[in-house]
Amino acid sequence: MDINIQALLKALEDETVRAKVREIVVEKNDCVEPPSEKEQVSRFDDSELECAKASLQKVESENEDLKQFIDKLKSLLCMEKEAKEKAGVRVGQLSEQNGDKDLLVVKLQADLKLLAETKNQLQNDVTELNQKLEYYRNNFRDDLQVLELYSRLSEQTLQSLSGIFKDTTVQGLISCGIQEKNISNLWDYAKSETVNGNNGDIANVISLFNLLFKRFTLAYPMFALQEVSSGDSFDTQCHIKHSSSHNTSGSITQIMLHGYVNTKTGKVIKPSVVKL
Repeated sequence: MDINIQALLKALEDETVRAKVREIVVEKNDCVEPPSEKEQVSRFDDSELECAKASLQKVESENEDLKQFIDKLKSLLCMEKEAKEKAGVRVGQLSEQNGDKDLLVVKLQADLKLLAETKNQLQNDVTELNQKLEYYRNNFRDDLQVLELYSRLSEQTLQSLSGIFKDTTVQGLISCGIQEKNISNLWDYAKSETVNGNNGDIANVISLFNLLFKRFTLAYPMFALQEVSSGDSFDTQCHIKHSSSHNTSGSITQIMLHGYVNTKTGKVIKPSVVKL
């Protein structure tokens, strides 16, 4: 038969019901022989022993947990000590490195200062050299150009001019070229090659003559290149007609080679070669 637990518990709340249940339990116990004093003591001792054993096992378990915790704590303390030692070593290394870096910074600053001073000195040297270069360029540009033009001439042309230029250094070319006889001979050679029209060096030869004549007039200021321009009328006293001319007279269309005159006397020393 199913027992309604809630109903039973409710019934036990009644004092009469509880009294009746006590009577039934007492009657039932009277029918059973009570345990002897030895059995009661034995049961009590076993119960106490089990409790003691359980308590001891609990204490041992707690001690083992505590031992493990202590071992773990020791391990952590050792790790902390080792970490502190390593940190101390690293701090020392970093301090040493910082000291080396400070020395390096001081050295680099000194080097930088030296470089700045060197840079300033070099800039001053460059400025001075540029001033000197400008001076030489302004005063010796034509001389250097004479050497450059002469070095461009073909072997055949150089052979033809060997009677004029005995010394082929810059100073030698200038000193030979500014002599009146040599200037005259150089113009004659330029005029001959201009008229013939088959010398590939003629442009350089004419430029060489113009540069040397410019230097020549410093020593002999009475001479000057003839003033002639395109459109001027052809004059047989002042000009030489180039063989490529289309007309026998008329206006000049091109100046092939400037001649030169004596400005004091007005005499034409070398007439200009022109094209009509």
